Amino acid sequence: MRSKFSFPLRFRVRLLHLVGVLSLTLFTSGLFGQTVTTVYDFGVHGPSYPGFPTSPWTQGRDGMLYGTLENGCEELHGCFVRFDPSTQNLTIYYGLLKSWAGDVRSVTLGSDNYFYGTTSTELYRITLNGIHSTLLTSESVNSGFGGPPIEATDGNLYGTGDTFSRPYNYSIIIYRFTRNGVSSVIYTSDPAPWGIAGALMQGSDGKLYVTVSGGGAKGCGTVVKVALYGGLLASHDFDCSAEGSTPSGPLTLASDGNYYGVTTAGGTYGKGTLYQLTPEFGLTTLYNFGASPTDGIYPNGGLVQGTDGNLYGTTLTVNSPATLFQWSFATGYRQLYVFPTLTSPGGLMQRTNGLFYGSTWTGSYAWYSTHEGTIFSLDMGLGPFVALVRPHGKVGSNAQILGQGLIGTSSVTFNGIAATSFNVVSDTYMIAVVPSGATTGPIVVTTPTHTLTSNRNFAVP
Repeated sequence: MRSKFSFPLRFRVRLLHLVGVLSLTLFTSGLFGQTVTTVYDFGVHGPSYPGFPTSPWTQGRDGMLYGTLENGCEELHGCFVRFDPSTQNLTIYYGLLKSWAGDVRSVTLGSDNYFYGTTSTELYRITLNGIHSTLLTSESVNSGFGGPPIEATDGNLYGTGDTFSRPYNYSIIIYRFTRNGVSSVIYTSDPAPWGIAGALMQGSDGKLYVTVSGGGAKGCGTVVKVALYGGLLASHDFDCSAEGSTPSGPLTLASDGNYYGVTTAGGTYGKGTLYQLTPEFGLTTLYNFGASPTDGIYPNGGLVQGTDGNLYGTTLTVNSPATLFQWSFATGYRQLYVFPTLTSPGGLMQRTNGLFYGSTWTGSYAWYSTHEGTIFSLDMGLGPFVALVRPHGKVGSNAQILGQGLIGTSSVTFNGIAATSFNVVSDTYMIAVVPSGATTGPIVVTTPTHTLTSNRNFAVP
C-alpha cells in the first residue's frame, strides 16, 4: 500500500492546545536573546487521528525536514512525514505500521537520496515521495531494531538492536547491511538483565560507538566501541552514582575531539548527568541535573553541537516541567526554556538556516499520554551554514552539501583548498569534488550573499 495524505489547516481549535501554543509561541527571553516558537501543533492542525512526532528531524536535499510520527496517521499507528518550515505544512507520505506491532524511529538521509529508518520489526528504505521498501526484518537478525541506521565510511549501513534470551536477559547487537543486500550481525554483547541500545554513531577514528541503557558491571548502562569488522575495542560501565546511569541517545562528537552524552538517572541528585567521554574512554561528569527546584531533570535524546560551539539538549516531563538547555565549554550549564506542563521534547537538530528544530509530545513520558504534540523552533541568533550528508570522503569523490541560497555559488574550499569542480543542483543542495591536496577540515561555500562554513569538519582519509 502506498499512500500520500496532505492535511490542510483545520479550525478545530481546542482551548487546552490553544493556550499551550500561545504560551510557547509568545515566549521570548530578552535576557539571553533566544526565541522558542511552535511552528506546528498536532492538536490543532491534525492529522485527524492524534499522533506525535519522534525526534530528531532530518534535513533533506530539498531543505525540508523529514521524520516519523508515532501513532496517529489516520489510524496507521506510525508514518513517514515531511515538514516544510517555510509554509509550516505537514505532509504524510506513508503509513509504516498497520497495527500496534512495533514502534517507529526517526530516519537517516543516505548518500543515494533515500531515507533509511527502522521500526521495532524492520529496517526500511523510503523515497522522498513515500515509496517504501523493506530491507531487513527482525527475524533475519534475531533481534528487534533500535534507532535509525547510519551510513559509515565504507558505504554500508550499520544499526543496533536488542534480543531477548531466557531467563529474562537481553543482548545488544550491531548489524551491518551492505549495498548489495547482505546482512550480518557484527557484534553481540553479553546477556544482561535489561538493556536497550541507543542510536549508533561513527567516531573520528572510524569506529562505531553506541550507548546501552542497561547492562554493564553494575547494570546501570554502558558505552561500547566496536570496529567495523566487529571486534570489541573498548567499553565503559556507568557507576550508578557520580557518573549517572541509564545513558540516553547517541554520543555527540564535538569540535574538541571528545564525545558527549547524557544519562537519564543517577548523578548527585539522582536526576541525570551530562558527561564527557575522551577517545581513551575516560569519563568525566560535567553537570548534575536537579540542582534546584527550577532545574530540568532526566535529560533525553542526546546532545547536538550548534554552530556557536555550544551543546544543546532537552529534558523530560517527570514531576517537573521539561526544558531546553545549553552547555557552554566556557561558562557551563544554562537553562534556555521551560515548556508548558505535561509537554516533553525529544532531542534537537540544527537546520542550515541556523534555527534548531525539535518536537514534543503532550502528556507524561508514559505510554498513556494524549499522543499529540508539536514541532517547535529554537532561535539562538545563529546564521546560516552548510551541512554534509556524509562528513567524509576520499580525494576525487563527491561531497554532498546541504544549505540555503546555494544558487550562484562562486567557490567551494576544503580546509582552504579550492575545489576545481562543483555542481549546484538546487538552491538547497550541491555536489563538490574533493580536490587533490585536501585535508580534514571545514568546507566553505561562497554564495552571492553569504560565506557558509560547514557545521562539522569533512574528513579526508
